[in-house]
Amino acid sequence: LARQVKQKRPSAELLRSFFSEPTEATLEAKGCTRLELKPVLRLLDKPAANVTPEAAQKLVRSYEARGLRMAQSALEHLRAAFNVALDDATQAKAFGITANPFARVRVSEAPDQDADEDADNERGTRALTEKEIAKLWQDLHARTTVTAGNGAQLIVQVDARTRIALLLTLATGQRVEQVLKTRVYDLDLKGRVWTIPTAHRKVRRTLRASKRAAAKLPHRVPLHDLAVALWNEAVSLRTNTENPWLFPNMNKQG
Repeated sequence: LARQVKQKRPSAELLRSFFSEPTEATLEAKGCTRLELKPVLRLLDKPAANVTPEAAQKLVRSYEARGLRMAQSALEHLRAAFNVALDDATQAKAFGITANPFARVRVSEAPDQDADEDADNERGTRALTEKEIAKLWQDLHARTTVTAGNGAQLIVQVDARTRIALLLTLATGQRVEQVLKTRVYDLDLKGRVWTIPTAHRKVRRTLRASKRAAAKLPHRVPLHDLAVALWNEAVSLRTNTENPWLFPNMNKQG
């Protein structure tokens, strides 16, 4: 928290509210209930060095009662938090920790039994199957008839910019926020390259110093024919040539 305050990070205020006594205001800010906070607050009652693998496993089990996905998410965040401290010798010494108590903790069952998961994918994230990707791709172009509250039949279709953003996410394999934050001058469509600036890249604190340094460089994504066609379509939707953002928000900013 002290480091976040010193760096004037926006998250400092959220951290401060998290460690304070839960009130209606802090709970609303975090968007969670008192029930969800209880197990974490119990864990925070003891020094990090005293958290054993058994206590870590028990914490994750308490989340499982409210859903396997919630348990998996909590496990990933807590494991990452300890990794961040262990990656910094000063922090590791300050907290008195030598190992990550969440390293070998697992959720009782896979978050999604229907998904074919990569054996090497330790996170167990849900991936779309080829059939699901084809269905999503088709539905993004389709028109659907829906019934309004007054019984009227309406024909609706996904907004063009939203459709292109989702298709680009699938076609390029890049993060949603990186697609949405693209400016027209980030694209070299003749050279078939999309440059994602450093400010729009996600640099994990858990990366080792050498990899973290590389991740701070702009990321150049080579574009295939389909990606070039989609980016050209996004550029053609610009109504204000002075606005560089291809997917502007309601304030016309990225």
